[in-house]
Amino acid sequence: MPELVDALDHVGANALAVHTNPLQEAMQHKGDTDFSGSIERLRDVARSISYPVMLKEVGHGIGAAAAAELVDCPIAAVDVAGAGGTSWARVEQFVRYGEIRYPALAEWGIPTAQALQEVRHTLPDVPLVASGGIRTGMDAAKALAMGADMVAVARPLLAPAIESTAAVLDWLARFIAELQICLHGCGASNLTALQRRGVTLIP
Repeated sequence: MPELVDALDHVGANALAVHTNPLQEAMQHKGDTDFSGSIERLRDVARSISYPVMLKEVGHGIGAAAAAELVDCPIAAVDVAGAGGTSWARVEQFVRYGEIRYPALAEWGIPTAQALQEVRHTLPDVPLVASGGIRTGMDAAKALAMGADMVAVARPLLAPAIESTAAVLDWLARFIAELQICLHGCGASNLTALQRRGVTLIP
């Protein structure tokens, strides 16, 4: 593992995110579909390096069954990366076949809201990142109220990033402004207060 630590040192990393992407790999031509021993290797890495280690799905969600495998794993955080954002099962089918050959698989995954609930219930003390379909400040507010400690956004920033740095900053400013309005509407003075508010689920 010295090479891994050297690489993290070289780029000035704050943490290591380990991706778990079985569905994406299954869609790839000659993808790696052997995930046996992954949890043990994750434990070894988390115990052996001085950097915090986060486990991250890539857009198909982490649910209760997977979270249960992490109960005694010394990871610093989990990014649930639920379905609702970019589907890498869709992307990889386009790359491999030039078409969506398996439409159901392109939509397969645990929605971010459900993933948050399941992982929070299973790992109550592990910090959670909500990603996968977070497009607005209100999406962020909902995710935080449901138990996320932070949110991550990718696809909505792609077009602004191609345009300019100023466009990215403008998008982020509007995103944060909407989140602040949501806090005001909930009577929450800060994000911690919003998290304490929780959410009411309508059956």
